[in-house]
Amino acid sequence: MSDDQSPHEIEVVDESIAWSDFIKTKCKGELTRFKLNHRHAPEFTIDYWEVVKFDDSLAEALHHRPEGTIRIIRSAVRDVAQSLLGKKIATLPEIRIVNLHEREVGVRYIRSSHIGKMVSIRGILRTVSDVKPELEVGTFVCRACRVVVREAQDSKRGRQLKAPSERCERCGGKVWELLPQNSSYLDSQRVIIQEEPEGLEGDQPKRIECRVYGGLTGSFTVGQRCSINGVLYPVQHNRELIFDVYSLVTGVDYPSDEHMGIVITEEDRDRIRELADSGDVLSRLVASFAPGIYGYQDIKTAVMLQLFGGVAKQRLDGTRLRGDIHVLLVGDPGVAKSQLMKAAIKISPRGLMTSGKSSTSAGLTATAVKDEFSDGRWALEAGALVLADGGFIAVDELDKMSDNDRSSLHEAMEQQSISVSKAGMNTTLMTRCALLGAANPKLGRFSIYEPFIEQIDMPPSLLSRFDLIFALVDKPDAEKDGAISRHIISAHRAFTMGRTDDGHIPLEFMRKYIMYARENCKPVLQDDFEDRVSKYYVETRRKSAGSLTITARQLEAIIRLSEASARSRLSDTVDTMDVELAISLVERFLVSFATDESGKVDIDMITTKVSSVDRGKIGIIFGVMGEIADDYGRVREETLIEKLKERGMNSGEIDKMVSKLISERMIYQPGNGLLKKV
Repeated sequence: MSDDQSPHEIEVVDESIAWSDFIKTKCKGELTRFKLNHRHAPEFTIDYWEVVKFDDSLAEALHHRPEGTIRIIRSAVRDVAQSLLGKKIATLPEIRIVNLHEREVGVRYIRSSHIGKMVSIRGILRTVSDVKPELEVGTFVCRACRVVVREAQDSKRGRQLKAPSERCERCGGKVWELLPQNSSYLDSQRVIIQEEPEGLEGDQPKRIECRVYGGLTGSFTVGQRCSINGVLYPVQHNRELIFDVYSLVTGVDYPSDEHMGIVITEEDRDRIRELADSGDVLSRLVASFAPGIYGYQDIKTAVMLQLFGGVAKQRLDGTRLRGDIHVLLVGDPGVAKSQLMKAAIKISPRGLMTSGKSSTSAGLTATAVKDEFSDGRWALEAGALVLADGGFIAVDELDKMSDNDRSSLHEAMEQQSISVSKAGMNTTLMTRCALLGAANPKLGRFSIYEPFIEQIDMPPSLLSRFDLIFALVDKPDAEKDGAISRHIISAHRAFTMGRTDDGHIPLEFMRKYIMYARENCKPVLQDDFEDRVSKYYVETRRKSAGSLTITARQLEAIIRLSEASARSRLSDTVDTMDVELAISLVERFLVSFATDESGKVDIDMITTKVSSVDRGKIGIIFGVMGEIADDYGRVREETLIEKLKERGMNSGEIDKMVSKLISERMIYQPGNGLLKKV
């Protein structure tokens, strides 16, 4: 070593040699791709975990000194590729760093000590800007003598154009003009990544800006879950002492499964298989779901099946059959609807909860916001349903939403997508999630004198999207009330005495079990299943006497529930027990909400909120009104009642139907004692 060599230069030379060795031994596939594509797509991907295994000091250098280390890697890649090709390569590659999970930092835990280091940030893409060219090297001309100079730009120091600071060498002038057509540009994009909603416990999710350049631009979608790997830089606003932080993206890791953040070890797999083989696993899971809430076995079973979900299917024509199950809970105040929803969110590997009272259509689906990265253009910001894609969402107080806001749920629940046409943007966002809704009756409590379905202040078009609807009625019952009080008191006493382990399956293990089942179990429908379900469907339809008792939507609900039941057992096939459980849940739902005055099941009670019997009565009323109407289409109410009594209707039926037609705006009162069809 000569006297004029510094230790830092020795370190750089040694590091360059080490990186060359790593590239030759561990990146053979990437080298081949780079040699073939270096003219058109000069990108080179480095697996950080492979670097750790090869030489931990190189990994530390990449983490602590990313800017200088990436420059060394770029030169090393080009040198190695040139030696293999035997000819000069003019372009330096873009280095992509992936598999950086070892250096993961949550958005809320980013501190000043992380500035200048390469870290991984996991979350959901909340906002994605357009791809735009950003000036990389500007070509400037002196206005006085037309001398041309080139000046490199540095976006890390701000977004202002950097003109040559020195005077013109020929004339001494200092006024420079940019020549845009002769300058060089780089594709750029801005994205905002937000914390995942799981585990926030009501806290505001934090977000951070990420800047993307080169070949990575244009590959991001609103609502997408990923880990962004990049170098953290500070950015100053208005010469203040307080700085913001952004990430200069060097690579992206996408989840290999639906649920990032939950690690299933080999020991967990053994415990999962042991639980699945123990017999009656669904009953054990239901008993461990919200154990502090007494009863509601059918509802807990339905919600547990909802967490497992059915199997989504893709047709050859590209259309998709959803596997997610939607459940609605309608009940009196204080019957633990919200507690059931919160318990389901905690168990779900990917869950999100919102309230219909405080949610708008834009908040649930997507909204167009002013793009803060450009000159007043619009960008899409994902709503709750898009953020819950691939998971589970609970929407409380659905009845408090306006009709316009509720209408946005129709496509999101059935087609599991949202078509957005706002501010000149036309796109489709995915909402592949199971929805658990809760609502209160119209008058606050259920009345025993009216059908349940007529007391739900929600449109039939939305109600028909739910696979199961349950009524939670708070009725005085000495035996049940005593059991509830004893259950609540014993739960408080056990907590006070520190006895929390009561034989239930731990919540964290339930999450792992559900995640494992969803990822590894795709139950197949057997011939026995087809025969049983087909026979049930045909026989139930045959019982219809002037009304429909079941439709294809309930048939699909049975299929989804059966698949979910099979998944809960980690079974690869749907068995008879799964079918019987699904049919029993659907039948309970239909009997509770679709039974007309004659005691028969009529699915029109749900799909239109008007039974076949009532539709016949409405037809009679309109027919009589047409017979006795005057030249202006008006009828006297007294005359109408007399004529309807002659047709066999009693006073109670007439008053009820006329009031219903007035409330539904099918007839109105143009004057005192007069009625007219709309």
